[in-house]
Amino acid sequence: MDTTSLHITEPTWDDHHEQLVNNPFSYLKEQTEGKNLRKLLIETFNQLYQIPPEKLEKLSEIINYLHLSSLIIDDIEDDSKLRRGKPCSHLIFGVPQAINSSNYTYFKTMQLLNDFFCEDPKKNFKAQQIFMDEMINLHRGQGLDLYWRDNGQCPDESEYISMVMNKTGGLFRLSIKLLNLLAGHEEYTKLVELSNLLGIVYQIKDDYLNLKSPVYNSNKGFCEDITEASLTQHKPSRS
Repeated sequence: MDTTSLHITEPTWDDHHEQLVNNPFSYLKEQTEGKNLRKLLIETFNQLYQIPPEKLEKLSEIINYLHLSSLIIDDIEDDSKLRRGKPCSHLIFGVPQAINSSNYTYFKTMQLLNDFFCEDPKKNFKAQQIFMDEMINLHRGQGLDLYWRDNGQCPDESEYISMVMNKTGGLFRLSIKLLNLLAGHEEYTKLVELSNLLGIVYQIKDDYLNLKSPVYNSNKGFCEDITEASLTQHKPSRS
C-alpha cells in the first residue's frame, strides 16, 4: 500500500457517507413530519420570550432531533414494531445501524447547539451544561422505567412521577431553559415547574391512549405498553 496517498491528518467524510449513517434517523424524521408537539410548545412559550423566528426555528430543530433520536432507542428497548403506522427504523435498517444513527444524532445535536451559541462563550458553556444535565435526567428516567419493567417491579405513585419528570419532562425543561438563556432573562422557575407538569400529563395521556385510542392502536399496536410490560399508573380512582 502506498501510504503517501492516504489522508492521515484528519478523517475524511462526504455527503454520501453522511446519508448512509443518517438513514435510520432520516427514515423516522420523514414519518413524523408535521407532528411536532415540542415545536408548538416552544412557539407558545415564545409569546413571553419574543425570540426572533430564525433563532426559534433552530432551537425547535435541536429539540426535535433529540426527541426523534430518543424514539429510535425507545423502539429498540421496547421491541416495538410500529411507529406512526410504519415499521420502526430498527426493523428496516437493523438494530446496530439504528443505535449508531441515534447516538450520532445526539452528538450532532450537541454540535448544533455549540454552533448556535458560539458568539457568546458564557451562554455557550451554560447551554452545554443544560444540555448534559437534561440528557442525564432523560436516561435516568428511562433506565428506571426499563429496570422496573424487566424486573417485574411496580413503582409507587411518587416513584412513577419522579421517573416521568426525568424521562418525559427532560426535553420540555430543556426547551424552557434554552429559551430563557437565549432571552437573557432571570430563570422562570414557574415555567420549569409547568414543563414538569406537562411532561407528567403527556406521559399519562400517552399511556392511556395506548389502551383506548383506535388511532393509536393502528399506529403502534394495541396495548403495546402492556405487551412490552411497561408499568404505567392507570388504576381506578375516586372522583
